[in-house]
Amino acid sequence: MKRVSILLAVLMIAVGAIAQKSKWREANSYLSKGKLDQAKESIDTALKDASLQNEAKAYYTKGEIYQAIAQDPTGLFQKLDENAASMAYEAYMKALELDSKGKLKKKVKINVINLTNALANEGANAFEKENYKGAVDRFEKVLEIQNSDLVKMEGIDTAMMFNVALAAEKAEDYDKAIKYYNEVKEYGYQEAKTYARLSAALKGAGKEDEATKVLEEGAEKYPNDLNIIFELINKNLLGGTPEKAAEYVDKAIELEPNNASLYRAKGSIYEKTGDIEQAKVWYEKAVEMNPDDFASQYNVAVMLLKAVEKRREEVNDIMDQAEYDAAVEDLYDRYAETLPYFEKAHSINPEDVGTIQILKEIYFKLRERSPEMMEKYEKYNAMLQ
Repeated sequence: MKRVSILLAVLMIAVGAIAQKSKWREANSYLSKGKLDQAKESIDTALKDASLQNEAKAYYTKGEIYQAIAQDPTGLFQKLDENAASMAYEAYMKALELDSKGKLKKKVKINVINLTNALANEGANAFEKENYKGAVDRFEKVLEIQNSDLVKMEGIDTAMMFNVALAAEKAEDYDKAIKYYNEVKEYGYQEAKTYARLSAALKGAGKEDEATKVLEEGAEKYPNDLNIIFELINKNLLGGTPEKAAEYVDKAIELEPNNASLYRAKGSIYEKTGDIEQAKVWYEKAVEMNPDDFASQYNVAVMLLKAVEKRREEVNDIMDQAEYDAAVEDLYDRYAETLPYFEKAHSINPEDVGTIQILKEIYFKLRERSPEMMEKYEKYNAMLQ
């Protein structure tokens, strides 16, 4: 009885193995007929069985099926697995690992070369969906194929290296981003843009001094590149060195004299250094160039208001009543002079609560001057309710 049980068990194993090989053959048949959904189902089922997990040709079949899905020109089957190209690559690598006699090497080489476009597309799709780690994985697989002993592609794919760097930066894998940006920088790829991105990655890694040094190197090598100049303007403005920022703003204005934001930046620099009159001049130049520039319009208004508020503090210290009364009237005139600027800013951006709040407060101060002032106060007060 025991012998019969053993024979039955052996028979069942043999039958199971035959069934899985049948699934493998079935997968090949479906592949040849273009029935990729059924081919995928069959090969996935077949490879779950231990009897096929050391079969190189079975993994090669899986690679072919998943590659066909990834490269399906109709797009109908690609939804079966959005990672089909990666799955195909892994299957081919497993096939090579198991192919001790190298019989599949030539066919795998041809297929993986053709697979690189599908992997690149997968990477691009992952990047678009903000799956940056997934994008890095796909783009690096392309480089791995190109640089492998199997393929030995001539030349350097700097575009793909840049893609890896950019995706790694987005994934906050700054060490990897820095590595690849440095490599493509040596080849001159993307010129100044690479310096700007390398600087951003270094900053992300907390290496502020190196980030600044890279930007300055980029500015020296590409003195007319606005991307680098803009980065240096922002870095110096935020870093508390407005005089240095001013040098780069002047250079940018030479290159792009009709860019209103540069005139606003110059105004901001003068404001930071306390030269209010010059700041007003440059902000107004920005407004002249672009009447719908909310930031410049608002900045001019706020500067004028700051000057009025400073004068108000001085007025409060006046002891003589007649002199005080005259100064208060003058103060109200000055408040009124700021209104057209804030009204213009409000017309450009009606949703800005800060502008509405200031308008409400100024009209409140002036509400007794005329019924119109009271109406304006009530209007802006109602907006904040």
